Amino acid sequence: MEVGYTRWRESQLDEVGDGKADWVDFLKEFYDPFSKSLDSAHEAMKHAKAERQMAPDEYRCPDCNKPTEYRFGRNGKFLSCTGFNVPTIPTEYTCPECGDHPLAVNRRKTPKGRPFLVCPGCLHKQSWRKLSPPTERGGDGDRGQHR
Repeated sequence: MEVGYTRWRESQLDEVGDGKADWVDFLKEFYDPFSKSLDSAHEAMKHAKAERQMAPDEYRCPDCNKPTEYRFGRNGKFLSCTGFNVPTIPTEYTCPECGDHPLAVNRRKTPKGRPFLVCPGCLHKQSWRKLSPPTERGGDGDRGQHR
């Protein structure tokens, strides 16, 4: 911070306080250049987590053979599968929220280490415990509680 600039602004504030200068003009004089530089700084910024780069083809996921990408997290750059966190194992249960897609087993687990179900369409999450087994009498069994 510049000492001269601060001293100059303080003298202007003193003039506003003494009634010698208009406070609206003082604020406009400060804010107009400040807002322009703020807008240009926002345009020039990149969000670190949004930045992704595709990795070379020889780096493929060992589990699903999908391509990988370099991602940036709080600990720096890391290699990630493009299919990470995509539900892969469909089940016979339909989504109770949208009703269009079958629920699928998510690769990630709850904090207690249990897998959970996810709708690939609306991303609704559901526990296994809230499902009842499908019945032969019709319906897919996803509306009742397991007993």
